[in-house]
Amino acid sequence: MYFTTLNSFYDIMNYRGMKDYIDYLVLPDRQAYYDAEHRDIPLRLAGFLLQDKDGNDLRGLSDAIADSANLVLDIERGERKCLDLDQWKSCVPDGSPFLITTRRSNGVKRPAFIICPGGGYVRTSFVNEGTPVQNLLELNGYAAFTLNYTTNPASYPKPQMDLLRTCQYIKGHADEYDVDPDRIVFAGFSAGGHLAASAAGLAETLLPGTRPQGVLLGYPVISLKDSITHEETRENLLKGARLVTKEASDRNTLIAELSVENIVDDDFPPTYCFHCSDDGSVSAGNTSILADALDMHDVKHLCEIYPTGGHGIGLGYGTSAYTWSERMLDFFSMIL
Repeated sequence: MYFTTLNSFYDIMNYRGMKDYIDYLVLPDRQAYYDAEHRDIPLRLAGFLLQDKDGNDLRGLSDAIADSANLVLDIERGERKCLDLDQWKSCVPDGSPFLITTRRSNGVKRPAFIICPGGGYVRTSFVNEGTPVQNLLELNGYAAFTLNYTTNPASYPKPQMDLLRTCQYIKGHADEYDVDPDRIVFAGFSAGGHLAASAAGLAETLLPGTRPQGVLLGYPVISLKDSITHEETRENLLKGARLVTKEASDRNTLIAELSVENIVDDDFPPTYCFHCSDDGSVSAGNTSILADALDMHDVKHLCEIYPTGGHGIGLGYGTSAYTWSERMLDFFSMIL
């Protein structure tokens, strides 16, 4: 059994055990777009009839809800796991960090991506930057894990340590998940992009042996500087944060130390990054700054800025950035 967009919102929400997961995979504000009048009709039809706060139809969200429900079915059947990050045991989400694991591949060792959805370090948006990306990568022969990492009120370095500890766990259980432990990519979107990039650059300082072999970024927050950063992301990250160096705490020093353009060095992993020029949330200048830093250190990269699409577009279908995933797959096919 799998759900499709011919099922209704009620079909999915009333399935046994679904409510334990769905509020984490499809945040309640997204669910609220489906009012009572439209919750018992096919998701496909509701997708055409309803709109989000920006006036966009809900076809993409309807697809994502069905995909999220199928992720839960995979967990129920034992084809995936939902693991807590403390003891790495199967769990039902309760607000603590967790990891959705990949499907196995009959013993074939694959490169693995660890996906960090965005959300301003205050939540994680599985519905557009988690589940769809995980499905895309697995359909193209990769192992893919999606991370629900620590967010506000916890701050740096807890989210970075969640990602690095996840990398360490996957390396230690590579046979269990049919993963090549020497080919791991950190993938992140928006604030999750800052998480992926900063963790990659600081890995050998925070948890030696966890530097990835590649970095994938979508419309990322790169700099924490006033002129270009996304302020919500910065403030959520910095609350209670400690310096990378052990010096006396100073906000300006912390901002400099956690701006990715200052973290990039000669050993920074090969990187694919994309952004849209009309992004009204996280300036595309973040990707330009990253490209300059990667150029300066001769790091192999492909950084692309598409003309339109805005922010939070996930796979970007229906926007000028719709080819980014194909370009990304081509890039990593040469790297991994």
